[in-house]
Amino acid sequence: MFSKNKKILVLFCGFMLMFLASCGKKDIIFKLEENDIELNVGDTYVPKITVENIENYQLEYQYDEDLIKIENDEIICLSYGTCEIYISIINCDEVEPLVLYLNIYELIPTKIECEKEIKMHIGDELQVMPKVEPESTIWTFNYSSNNKNIVSVNNDGVIKALSEGETYVVVKLEKYSNLRTRILVIVEKLPVESIESEKTIKLTYNQIYQLTWDVLPSSADNRVMFESSNPDVASVNEEGIVSSHAFGQTTIKIISCVDESKYAEVLVYVDGDKTQDIVVKEDHIDLQLGETHELTYLIVPSTACKKINIVIDGGDGISIDGNKILAEKVGEYKVILSTIDESNIEKIISVSVTGVENPIFVTNQKFEDQSVITWNEEFSPLDNILALDNKDGNITDKIVVKGEVDNRRYGEYILEYSIVDSDGNVQTLERTVKVTWRYDVTVIGHAGSYYGVPNSEEAILYAAEILKYPAIEIDLKQTKDGVFVLSHDPK
Repeated sequence: MFSKNKKILVLFCGFMLMFLASCGKKDIIFKLEENDIELNVGDTYVPKITVENIENYQLEYQYDEDLIKIENDEIICLSYGTCEIYISIINCDEVEPLVLYLNIYELIPTKIECEKEIKMHIGDELQVMPKVEPESTIWTFNYSSNNKNIVSVNNDGVIKALSEGETYVVVKLEKYSNLRTRILVIVEKLPVESIESEKTIKLTYNQIYQLTWDVLPSSADNRVMFESSNPDVASVNEEGIVSSHAFGQTTIKIISCVDESKYAEVLVYVDGDKTQDIVVKEDHIDLQLGETHELTYLIVPSTACKKINIVIDGGDGISIDGNKILAEKVGEYKVILSTIDESNIEKIISVSVTGVENPIFVTNQKFEDQSVITWNEEFSPLDNILALDNKDGNITDKIVVKGEVDNRRYGEYILEYSIVDSDGNVQTLERTVKVTWRYDVTVIGHAGSYYGVPNSEEAILYAAEILKYPAIEIDLKQTKDGVFVLSHDPK
């Protein structure tokens, strides 16, 4: 048995051990530095939590998932309202949870900022990066294209250029659709890098050849124009069709219409048989003053150059338009036809022009056709008429016209033409021109016209005298007491 003193010593040691054990264990510290926070929708916040005297702990959150979400201890505000967040240490029930109070306010956007204008090339893609004031992570955008044939835009704001032109891309907020902006998108074709074509072509006389070419890259503007360094040898039209005319060579350029520094060159060689003869139908022609005559000739062989030189010898009494001779003055003349190749063949046709002393007027079918013209059709009294004299030749510039044609007023007009030659001989011509309405569509002035008050005298006279309507609709009504009035009102 222990003695009394020994019992006291054992009890003392036990109490000391318990005291020392209690002194080694510290209380867990778990607190918030801030527990009442004000935020806006879209804001993020990391709670300032102090945890001491515990190792390897994990926190647990309880909250309203409609208002916020928490990822990696970061709070993200989704919607406005008041939210209580309960924060606790997992598997540590003896520690009371913390409560964090959030007051989340709705964020009202004021404007969207974006590029005002974008230039793109066909095939390009571009990411639109709009900004909203105030800035926030909550904003979701909707995008649309005003012309989907020119550009498309997806839900992420990626614009793709599809074809040449201009259109707008509209950017608006998903939640606040009344807040929007738009971007002018100008789509152009890619710059021309090069033009490729055949290097050389060989043609015979009077051959027609279609050039071929490629503008690179394929999505670049493919418009081109053409030029020949020697069109007498070979010419080229606006469609790239080459026509050979004479022996020799020329260089044809295929030039980009949008960048003249980019072009291809085609060397054209023209060769063929030499001319053996120019066969003319007649070697002498008799003409009256003002008469016309078609030159007829044949190049032999058919494979020879068809182009020849035509020269008039003997003065300005005849003129040639194409192959047509016009006798303008009495006299004797020569028409000389000669080859342009090295064959040096020449044929001469003599032309005799006779005529009366008085000057004459020469007109054509177009002159006759304009005896009736449509309202507002262009008209000049000296179009398609010549004055010729046996001695003075072409004196068209001395024609005097009396009378005028008002092409905006219906009716018949009489014109008197007169001409006097240097000897005092006079010639006159009377012409009637009728102005009428010959269009397929008839224009009718509704209620007179849209000038002034409908059905008023002012509106009706304006329609008749100024606008020259072929018909005028008016609202003529009769009152109960038998009086006729102009009124658009049925009552």
